[in-house]
Order: sequence, then structure tokens, then C-alpha cells
Amino acid sequence: MVVNDLGGSVSGEGAGRDADLTVKLIEDRGGKASANYGDVADEDQAAAMVQQAVDEHGHLDVLVNNAGIVRDGASGT
Repeated sequence: MVVNDLGGSVSGEGAGRDADLTVKLIEDRGGKASANYGDVADEDQAAAMVQQAVDEHGHLDVLVNNAGIVRDGASGT
């Protein structure tokens, strides 16, 4: 599995490495995974991510795009 995360905070600022945490969870449970921090809105970076999956796993079976960043400034306070 290739886990992609742009790395932005929930407010769309800064950078994070949450995909590494997800990769570790998968690997701790016996799976194989790697992180990718490309921007799926950029065609070249998205193509590179697909190529990463093919290079690491030999093929691409499924692509799930569950992307979203809330930038409306709403808070729970």
C-alpha cells in the first residue's frame, strides 16, 4: 500500500508526516506500506505516486481518493 498525505494541517498550513504513522500501523500489523507526500492535484506528482505503487508492488489494484482539507476557519470552540 502507498499511503499519501500532502502533509498540511487541518487549516491547510504547514507540513506534517502523518502518512508515516499510518505506514507504521500497517507494518506493525504485518502489512507492507510506504509513505508518499505528493500533491494529488498535481498531475506529475500523482503519476509519480502511481509509479511508486507499481515499482514497489508490481501493479496497481485499487486507487482510493479520499481527499479534503477544510479551510473555512470553523472550530469546535
